[in-house]
Amino acid sequence: MEATLSYVAVGCNAATNALSIPLNTSLPSSRSYKFSGAFAAKNVVSLLSCSSPSNASGAPLTIVETLKHQEVTTNSTRLTSVRLQHSTYNSAVRVLAGDSEGHVFLWTWTQDEGDWKLLQLSLKDLELPAVAVAAVVIAETSRRQLYFATFSDGTLAVFEENKTRGKVILLAKLELGVKCIMETVDAIALTYGNDEGTEESVLVAAGGVDSKVHLFEVAGGSDTLTPLLELEGHRGWIRSLAFQNQQKIESATSVLLASASQDQRIRLWKITARSGGPGKETSKEPAEVHDGFLAIGQQVKYTVSFDALLLGHEDWVTSVQWMQLPHADEISSGTQDSLLASWGYTRP
Repeated sequence: MEATLSYVAVGCNAATNALSIPLNTSLPSSRSYKFSGAFAAKNVVSLLSCSSPSNASGAPLTIVETLKHQEVTTNSTRLTSVRLQHSTYNSAVRVLAGDSEGHVFLWTWTQDEGDWKLLQLSLKDLELPAVAVAAVVIAETSRRQLYFATFSDGTLAVFEENKTRGKVILLAKLELGVKCIMETVDAIALTYGNDEGTEESVLVAAGGVDSKVHLFEVAGGSDTLTPLLELEGHRGWIRSLAFQNQQKIESATSVLLASASQDQRIRLWKITARSGGPGKETSKEPAEVHDGFLAIGQQVKYTVSFDALLLGHEDWVTSVQWMQLPHADEISSGTQDSLLASWGYTRP
């Protein structure tokens, strides 16, 4: 008698950030069929693959890999946040995950090697908090990978992987305190008309228990995480944040940020980035302008304005995700009462 594996099923951890679907996998591509999603299942990460159109009879989503770390666990230990990212420069795929004990893990895969490599980022000598990891995100520039992790004591940590050296180091750490615990984080590398050869700046959005959306910047070539602006308007904890793919507008770059909250609302914020850091007579403090707020980064000027308010949910909005379609974008949102909604957004 011969037995073959026919089907694999495993449940996802009950955490808002335990599932990751990259924005760029909503359109068919060879890599999106290989790894189209990732979710935390107890102490492992399960990777999903989407069937190609040529294999329409197959299951639409199948588990193709399970990633395990080497850390000793207990019955109460679990992965709390996962982020899957496809490189825009090569075939590399990365999975960043954090657990309830404060450990941060990084797995990398390349088409040439075909195997997953594990690296633990939260080593004891880095003096990171031994509390639950609330959220993680990856941002990629032309020169490095940046890995962000928020912890349940209000710490926000940034790790850097230089593409030349290949070593991961702790770049910066902000201790924001328990009044600013960040439940969610997202980041995007902005191309804003910078000179060829100049590294992009990374814009970071984080939100949590203080009901504000906090914007930070890691400027190109910089090793600091700089606070830019705090966006107010929500009346409940911020539970999810998501950047839309950026769009070039003449000499500037525009991007939409969606924020979901326990106040049952989703807010859209329009962020426009232009070249130009602070001049000798320019204050770095945020200022009001006629169409919103102006924040001055090291190399970029950011104009932020409120764009839209999405109403319709009747419970906490716990997750929000942009979906990129050929002629328009959609926002998918989920709530505490298990309702899933889809919102259409037409690009200007």
